[in-house]
Amino acid sequence: MVDGASPRCDPDKAREPYPSFVPNLIGGADRPAEGGGQIDIVNPHSGEAIGRLARSAVTDVDAAVHSAKTTQPAWAATPAVRRGEILHAVANALEAHRTNWQRS
Repeated sequence: MVDGASPRCDPDKAREPYPSFVPNLIGGADRPAEGGGQIDIVNPHSGEAIGRLARSAVTDVDAAVHSAKTTQPAWAATPAVRRGEILHAVANALEAHRTNWQRS
């Protein structure tokens, strides 16, 4: 895993099947939505529910914005090359999951 990147971007874990539940990622930590709400992740091709994700409330959004504002100075101070490495790790994780999002 690239240092500083979310564990969700770990290339070794990117080959795992799509998770059955996707929580909010706020401040580097997975957490359920305030109130525990969830919504289905639906495959648009088949209409099949393939998982669930946190149904964020206003308080979840406020917490995410606060976390982003708090961590933005550290991100801005990170050298551009390092930020690029982190973003490439995210892109690689998305690419590794590409087949999960394509039509069958």
